[in-house]
Amino acid sequence: MEHWPLLLAGPIVRRVAPDLVSVWVALKASRSVRLSVWQGPRDTGTGDGLVSGDAPLFSGEANTIRVGDRLHVAVITAAPSGALAAGQTFSYNVAFGEPEGAFTATADLKSLGLLRDQPQSGTGETARLPHKALGYEANRLPTFVLPPADLVDLRIAHGSCRRPHAEVADMMSALDESIRVSRDEVKRRPQQLFLTGDQIYADDVAP
Repeated sequence: MEHWPLLLAGPIVRRVAPDLVSVWVALKASRSVRLSVWQGPRDTGTGDGLVSGDAPLFSGEANTIRVGDRLHVAVITAAPSGALAAGQTFSYNVAFGEPEGAFTATADLKSLGLLRDQPQSGTGETARLPHKALGYEANRLPTFVLPPADLVDLRIAHGSCRRPHAEVADMMSALDESIRVSRDEVKRRPQQLFLTGDQIYADDVAP
């Protein structure tokens, strides 16, 4: 398990409202986690170091909660000093530090290599699966948008159950592509996702 990456799952934007932003992560070890938010798209520049530059618009911190020997989760909530404007794009970064003492970042989305495309590498237990840059472009932070002020412009994505071995195309991939092509157009990209299925098929999985 030592070869596992620090970030096992996430970041997942859990909730966005004019007065708060919450992001979920799952880690292999205990950490203090900081969520930072900037207005507009944000390019972090080249290199593999931590995100630096302008101070964020606002940020928030939380410590992970241990739910297993190698599973520590956290929901980090950051609250702005004033209400976030509708119809705007915001960028965010998640940084990780030791769980004790004042927060000092030792890793973040950029330093973990999650802001650039990565091909598959290694074999067997040490294999790393390929992944795409979280911001859809190299060194670009991931983004979110608030619901619009006018309900005419509201775009909601809805899904029910997600059966892992269903013989149909994966709609999560289709949703990801929809966000990719519309990420800079607030009125076109989905602003909210509702998953209302009644189960996760834990009792009915492929062999």
